[in-house]
Amino acid sequence: MGGFANVVLRVPIHQEFTYLIPGEIKNVISIGSIVLVPFGKRKLGGVVVGFPESSPVQKLKEIISVIENKHVVLPDLLQLGKWMRDYYYSPIGEILNSFYPSALTDSTIKEKKETIISLSKNNIQSKFTANQKSVIECLQKKNKLNFAELISEAKVSRSVILTMLKNNFLSSEERIVESSQFSNLNDFSQPLPVMLTEQQQNVFNSIKSSLKENIYKTFLLHGITGSGKTEIYIETLRESLAEGKRGIVLVPEISLTPQTVKRFRKHFPTEVVVLHSRISARERFESWKMISDGKYSIVIGPRSVLFAPLKNIGVIVVDEEHESTYKQFDSTPRYHVRDVAIMRAKLNNAIVILGSSTPSLESYNNALNGKFNLLELHNRIDNATLPIVHLVDLKDEYQKFKDHIKLSGIKTFQHSPSLSTLLKDKINDRLQKKEGIILLQNRRGFAPLLICEECGFTHQCKECDVSLTYHKKQNHLRCHYCGRVEKISDVCPKCNGSKLHLQGFGTQRVEEELIKEFPTAKIIRMDLDTTSERNGHNILFEKFGNREVDILLGTQMVAKGLDFAHVTLVGIISADTQLTIPDFRSGERTFQLLTQVAGRAGRGSIKGEVVLQTFSPTNYAIQFALHHDFVGFYNKEIESRQELSYPPFSKLILFELKGKSNDSTQNAATKIYNVLLNNNEAYDVLGPSPAMIARVNNYFRWHVLLKVKKPISESTVKLQSLILPIISRHEKEFPTIKLIVDVDPIGVL
Repeated sequence: MGGFANVVLRVPIHQEFTYLIPGEIKNVISIGSIVLVPFGKRKLGGVVVGFPESSPVQKLKEIISVIENKHVVLPDLLQLGKWMRDYYYSPIGEILNSFYPSALTDSTIKEKKETIISLSKNNIQSKFTANQKSVIECLQKKNKLNFAELISEAKVSRSVILTMLKNNFLSSEERIVESSQFSNLNDFSQPLPVMLTEQQQNVFNSIKSSLKENIYKTFLLHGITGSGKTEIYIETLRESLAEGKRGIVLVPEISLTPQTVKRFRKHFPTEVVVLHSRISARERFESWKMISDGKYSIVIGPRSVLFAPLKNIGVIVVDEEHESTYKQFDSTPRYHVRDVAIMRAKLNNAIVILGSSTPSLESYNNALNGKFNLLELHNRIDNATLPIVHLVDLKDEYQKFKDHIKLSGIKTFQHSPSLSTLLKDKINDRLQKKEGIILLQNRRGFAPLLICEECGFTHQCKECDVSLTYHKKQNHLRCHYCGRVEKISDVCPKCNGSKLHLQGFGTQRVEEELIKEFPTAKIIRMDLDTTSERNGHNILFEKFGNREVDILLGTQMVAKGLDFAHVTLVGIISADTQLTIPDFRSGERTFQLLTQVAGRAGRGSIKGEVVLQTFSPTNYAIQFALHHDFVGFYNKEIESRQELSYPPFSKLILFELKGKSNDSTQNAATKIYNVLLNNNEAYDVLGPSPAMIARVNNYFRWHVLLKVKKPISESTVKLQSLILPIISRHEKEFPTIKLIVDVDPIGVL
């Protein structure tokens, strides 16, 4: 090793920085070491990625210290980071930022410690006060207790214990306090066996043989809802552990993590650890170190868990692989978990299982073309059948409501109900039978629009080009993009008219209607407004799972991965929410959401039913969802994708520009468009055009879309040589306008 080290810093810069290695750390520094270095007037954490023989820079600064040498960024993660840098055109520092917790370089976050008290072997005397005897009796029973526990159980003051410590009657030691997620591991004493059905066993056998070969392979596990995909994951992990390997299980939502962890810990009582953004920085730090030390073999969580410092990976599971939440779209790097999981598996000669009852078109196409290995589960376990789906045309319901209003002679404005007659009848029937009900309304708040009946004015956000949503509990209007809140007035701000009414349905409004229709029913609402607190999802799910409530109402978070045997009715309040979005994936998302939520019904011994309410009963996405027909939907959808050259028949790269000035932002977008247009051998260029939501938080947004023709592999190098200079020139020419390069965007709004 020479005297130089290349370090990647946690800053949005496309380069490495060279530092001198002080003599005192030469024997402890290595590739992957986490170090503290001077950077301008700041001290920043970074990762050592190389040791060059020399440097063209004459005056180099020295590394301050090695923060972590025992816990380093693993070689496979460094390779993965470089691949992500090249594929997603992201600064390597921002990528590595996801690979280790900020607590490592944050001096304010420390491991929490506690004082453990035990009886001393020396200086034991026969005469003790009553309080001292109480302390000794407690420790004779429990052997060791922390300070707070001993005070509570012995019913003594702090000074009694301090005096006994001072006189050597007691001994003390410092111990790191483990977070609450490790405190209940003893609840699961014996691993539960899994009994696979014949079709599950056949699928597992295919996976098992590949796992033993120690060769990378990707499986697409397409199984209908309730077919037992989780049991396949569990048995694969069991086999992986038997082979001395470890595993990662990815879930699409934080809300699913508690349920998933509990289920997996029943089979792997001491092997499972969880990582996600809702645990504290200290808990993430603690979990990261324990994983790095090899104390846990299975890591579960959403997106970022993919970068856990797990050695010797045998399997990576991406459950519900079709979910859009697997795409990081709000910060750099804008990666997709599915694709990065496949790359990490390749680097580890591991297998990947992509599981879904409604696979993404890209994954299913890859499976049909032999790039992935297709495995299918056609039947539900325990002889359960798919639920019957009843279609309700909301146009007919609305006409019935208007006729009722006309016959009643009501003159004032009346809202049409969100619940159809059929759905209300079905809910009433299930309430009498004490069976579970899940209702989906994929829009939070009370109503999405407040409209003046006299002039047609709608309340718009002053900082975004969207309408404000009414929240009844707080009695205010709120923007769901920037968070702006406005007071609601009694008159129209445009014409001073007093005929203001709310239009549309959010979860709050549906909840109010349910309370009115079924006053004795116990209802919980699950949306972003009710689950913002820590463990919010888990608390609500436990109440529903324990049958403390009758109806679970929520947004799309109630549609994913839930397994409650007592649920026999699912109601879809408005199936058209996704269809109204002008995006080429709208039909696919609609089909997936409807099929997923419908699959929550009838997973036990009682047959389930679904009531699907829609204004578009003939839409093909809804029709195929009505019959649980994924293959039919795929065949229909793939035709239009091919005709319009959308994925999987092309690769999309979205250039999004954001600036305070609309003209300047448009000029920057036009500049990029012209550069791309002059090099259009292998792709089409669309734009420049305002984004569908042209202004968010007072930033104007412009898009340029690159549609790369197949085969993509032949144009990758050309794209890199084209896009990287565009990024570099833009930063110099338009420093006040942010450029986001989004590779494989999940949406183009």
